[in-house]
Amino acid sequence: MSNTNPENIGYNIVKLVHNKVKIVNSLHKECCKVICQNGGDILEIGFGAGVTADLIQQHKIESHTIVEIDNVFYGKLVEWVKNKPNVSTIKGNWLRDIPENKKYDGIFIDVWDEGKELTKDLYRVIKKHSKNGTIFVSVTMPIFDKELFINDKDFIYEEIEPTIKLKWYHLLSHIIRFIQKPHNQILAFSNKIRKVTYKG
Repeated sequence: MSNTNPENIGYNIVKLVHNKVKIVNSLHKECCKVICQNGGDILEIGFGAGVTADLIQQHKIESHTIVEIDNVFYGKLVEWVKNKPNVSTIKGNWLRDIPENKKYDGIFIDVWDEGKELTKDLYRVIKKHSKNGTIFVSVTMPIFDKELFINDKDFIYEEIEPTIKLKWYHLLSHIIRFIQKPHNQILAFSNKIRKVTYKG
């Protein structure tokens, strides 16, 4: 599929920003350090341009599962996964297509086109697929409600202040979301890494 195809516009924008803007990669790099600190099995929800997937692969982990629903982005994922024996892919919806009994040591989510009405679904998915000690981190926050985790004794909630300045990342995130989804409400992004650890 040609990169000039209109279906590739969203992918190309994300890839361009990640390639050219160091601040974006720095934030994702910090997040990946957090979710991979236990090693083990990592779940990544949303492949995007593959930048986070590359960063996760730099850590000592056993397996790396990536869920992607978009046809164009999944096509890029299929190309990327070649010669990566510890990676498995799921073409589908993170709400229903993650294997029922599979649990992970680290879970990362970075999705932009999900509505706030899915906050409780995210909470249930994280709890369902967590082991004792599983770490969950989200970069974009439209479907993250920290109160659900704070009020559950099975979770520990922390906010980590990154060592990098994030204001330009926030501006770029808003611009990209506006370009990709011009009719959607532009949602706020966190200025901290929000870390959730499952201890149930």
